[in-house]
Amino acid sequence: MSEVDVSYMQTQKLLQPQFERQLVEDRRLDGYWIEAFDINNDSRPDLVGYGLNLGEVIGYRNPNWEKPILRSFWVPSVCIMPISTEMAGRIS
Repeated sequence: MSEVDVSYMQTQKLLQPQFERQLVEDRRLDGYWIEAFDINNDSRPDLVGYGLNLGEVIGYRNPNWEKPILRSFWVPSVCIMPISTEMAGRIS
């Protein structure tokens, strides 16, 4: 017979995530997609914004949300896919 993790059954307590609203950028010109990634490997979720008009991928670094342009393209529509090219579980 397999063992059962009884830690949940003993506490009977569900952990509820807590969020607070924060304005990261007002009047973004090209914010079709905003996604959460850890872009600087500090174990905090950062944000990445990109879209259909400017050809820019902008990173918003947690916790102060500074926003460097990560990449500019000559085509206006940008779509990204997060992958780990090193196979280490980090977004490259």
